[in-house]
Amino acid sequence: MMCPPTRVPERQGKRVKPQALEKGDTIGVVSPSWCGPALFPHRVERGRAFLESLGYRVVLAEHAVGRRGWVSGTPEERAADIHRMFADPDVKAIVAAIGGDHSCQVLPHLDFGLIAANPKVFVGFSDVTVLNLAIHAHTGPIGEIAPASVWTDERLDWGTKADLTRARTLKTSPGWAWLRPGRGEGPLVGGCLESMEQSTRAA
Repeated sequence: MMCPPTRVPERQGKRVKPQALEKGDTIGVVSPSWCGPALFPHRVERGRAFLESLGYRVVLAEHAVGRRGWVSGTPEERAADIHRMFADPDVKAIVAAIGGDHSCQVLPHLDFGLIAANPKVFVGFSDVTVLNLAIHAHTGPIGEIAPASVWTDERLDWGTKADLTRARTLKTSPGWAWLRPGRGEGPLVGGCLESMEQSTRAA
């Protein structure tokens, strides 16, 4: 199921940039879309263990491992989870546990004033791009983005828990790849192309 496009107002005011994480900081986990964490709880625990091994504390939002049909909660509940994480001064970064197809349902319920007043790292993938773009529109550019040093596209089946047998094989990143020659200058954003295309239709 794809959500209908939602118009996102343009940002106002000055650039807002969150602080970098330090060891000992708390990371909050939300599930703004699919109920995958409820279906594969071992992935949640594996992710928590990994972040804790890096020296961070991890807290789960109320509906992070919830299930309501295909999603983790009502749009209002998912938005409330995001609000609580942004409002909590002890939480220094927010991670979306998984993507899906329904993050756009949350947009009408988000308090962008609250988010802008409490700038934090907010990361995710898949349709979490919808939220990243909306927050970007209200808070401003984040500056230079360096390419990752390694990456992987290997899939280990979660249903059979093949992901618990070994880590996925990482490849060395060649850096940014340009799809066509030429020179250009200006702001650049990225994310899930399908979600970005959906957001573009709303503009």
